Amino acid sequence: MLARYYGQGSMLRFLSVDSSSKSIDSFDPQSWNRYSYVGNNPIKYLDPNGKFKIKGEYSHQNLTRAALPASGGIVNRNDVVSGNISAEFHGGGPGRPNHLNTNGNASAGSSEDTRVKHGTAKLGEALDKVASGDLGGAGKALGDSLHSFQDTVGHGNVTRDQHYSDANGGNVDSSGSPGIETRAEGATALSSKISEIFEAAAAAIQAGADPSTVKAEAGAKAQQAAQDAYQATKTKLEQSGKKPKGY
Repeated sequence: MLARYYGQGSMLRFLSVDSSSKSIDSFDPQSWNRYSYVGNNPIKYLDPNGKFKIKGEYSHQNLTRAALPASGGIVNRNDVVSGNISAEFHGGGPGRPNHLNTNGNASAGSSEDTRVKHGTAKLGEALDKVASGDLGGAGKALGDSLHSFQDTVGHGNVTRDQHYSDANGGNVDSSGSPGIETRAEGATALSSKISEIFEAAAAAIQAGADPSTVKAEAGAKAQQAAQDAYQATKTKLEQSGKKPKGY
């Protein structure tokens, strides 16, 4: 499975533990067994690089858990995952600007991409909550921010019709959609980068730095990271010939 070996003879199980401890979730007992594959549910989940599951009922949840350290951060990992999932239920209109880029004049991943703008705003909100001492709220706001940035890489510039087109496997998020593995890896890497930017900024605020200055610097770094991640992912998709229609 690329990351570890499987005994395909009489054992029929992995010979070593999952290389990524980031997949362990204290609220998911199936994830405690690091010898298992995708939580013992290969029908619902995929693991294209042998490191973590990326598909299922909550694909964003899986990406976020894979991107964040299991412990040691300023905010609680479960708060971040909770905020990340909640972003799914904001509706399809103005209240949910973090799914598709609704600014037709802006290229995907740019600072004017509505998802990048929303993600940056939520990152700032998370840092505001750090400044006020509300770490639980900060974690949830960070999760919402990550959701937007994940969609920037995951969905590119596809329209709503292209998102659900047959050319994209019937759904750009489905396991059969072109380049899903590459897009998932890109979204995970971007999530890790945004999380690192947040952690550094939050630590600076807690150390007494001016929150407004820190927020502005963190936002600029996050926007640049989004642009870099989108372009890098797009290049990989073009080279592999597995670019979704409209990406």
